[in-house]
Amino acid sequence: MEVLKCGIMIGNNWFDFVHQVNIESSWKEFTDKATIMLPKALKIKSDELKKAIPSGTPVSIKIGYEGNEIQELFKGYVVRVKNSTPVEIECEDEMWQLKKIQVNENCKNEKLGDYLKRVLNVDVDSFDIKVPSMVVSKLTGVQLLDKIKEEFGFNSYFRKGVLVIGKNYSQEVPDKHVVVIDDALDCNVKAQSLEYMSKDDVKIKVTAISNMSNGSKEEVTFGDSDGEERTLNFFDIPKSELQGIAEQEAEKLKYDGYRGDLTLFGLPIVRHGDILTLSNSQESDKTGDYFIDSVKYSFGLNGFEQAIEPGPKASA
Repeated sequence: MEVLKCGIMIGNNWFDFVHQVNIESSWKEFTDKATIMLPKALKIKSDELKKAIPSGTPVSIKIGYEGNEIQELFKGYVVRVKNSTPVEIECEDEMWQLKKIQVNENCKNEKLGDYLKRVLNVDVDSFDIKVPSMVVSKLTGVQLLDKIKEEFGFNSYFRKGVLVIGKNYSQEVPDKHVVVIDDALDCNVKAQSLEYMSKDDVKIKVTAISNMSNGSKEEVTFGDSDGEERTLNFFDIPKSELQGIAEQEAEKLKYDGYRGDLTLFGLPIVRHGDILTLSNSQESDKTGDYFIDSVKYSFGLNGFEQAIEPGPKASA
């Protein structure tokens, strides 16, 4: 039987035990969030804890099993301490800092990454695009990122302390994990609602938008009129080329493969942006690689599990 292990640093306070930890991590959301529930036996009153670890206190959460190096799955700050039993400490990642920054500087003929690095004072990993003009007035850092998402379709999130813009999946070689999903003895899935579907049974309606360097937009729509709606964003692709490129990208969303969710035990530890090989030993032709869109970690008295939302296939 695997023995759980954790290391939680809250300011100068170190805990190697916890009642429960829940972490939510996804490129689809600006902010990774964590909730730490301390054991009732500590008998700490929430008002006392609020004084000891006020809002803004740094937090690091490392979890795993005995015999394996525990991994840091969350790094951020205390947002609030809830008046509950057991005491709950709510945390957010580096986005919490950007909520306190006010930006009033416009962006004009400047690379998006250079602009964000300058006004937000963070390291940025962004596509090499130049923004002709963007008016910014009295926006927090997160509101600015929301504006960029609305105008250009680029998601933003932090990865290892770096603000990533528009790159939903790692541009480097992502970590790859093999998961056996059938009834074989080495199956490491706790629960799953996966369904293998033919691409002919998948209906998708795609809107493709190209943000032009002169500030205008080109847009095309194609696919199934009653299909699941998806929006693809591009930069500086003329309308004459947009249709063909967008169709190629949309084709990646229509594939023979698994759709649904699954829950793993604590090993292997996965992160969004990694690749998950869903292995079916009984029907090997169904084995395939999928990007991970989101992970919800749950660690505590009831064990360690990871609820995973797979994304599109990682290879055609």
